[in-house]
Amino acid sequence: EIAVALDKRAFFTPHFSIYDGNTAGCHTPDGMNQCMTLCTNHGRYCANDPDDDLYAGVSGADVVTESLRRICIWSHYGSVDGIGLNWWNYVDEFMKRCNEPDYFASEECIKDVYAHAGIDGDKMTTCMRDSGGVESDNINNKLDAEIRSQREKGVVLVPTSFVNEAQVRGAMSPANIFEAICS
Repeated sequence: EIAVALDKRAFFTPHFSIYDGNTAGCHTPDGMNQCMTLCTNHGRYCANDPDDDLYAGVSGADVVTESLRRICIWSHYGSVDGIGLNWWNYVDEFMKRCNEPDYFASEECIKDVYAHAGIDGDKMTTCMRDSGGVESDNINNKLDAEIRSQREKGVVLVPTSFVNEAQVRGAMSPANIFEAICS
């Protein structure tokens, strides 16, 4: 609601908590993944395991995959206007329907969220695949861009917000971000 209310007075760009598996030593020169379920693309792109259990629940690789999906949704539905109502609808529906370990990586659940949020699932599948996918030992240009953006902006803690290129300090909440925009 806040993004829609701000309309053209603010431009929002989401970023995601992934890290470079090459730098972390997860991707070896021979293309092996040394970090188990934390990474995709044979150890190139990684995320922390949200439930700290490498053998069950939501994995870091699941988080990377969902991050790529949201990057694709943003590039198709939000990057032009900076509001991305469909992106917000997707995130809201995902949190209601799929944000549990049994459903987080479920293709059926994600398809249901696409339908409720007005997202073209085929376009998202194509975007994810064409960017480099998450399965093979390939570079993914969208995930590389995300990591490059973190480095360029000096992001060391996540989540991090920026308003007018300045980092917002303190807890991330709609009220906190709104206050930073209006100051």
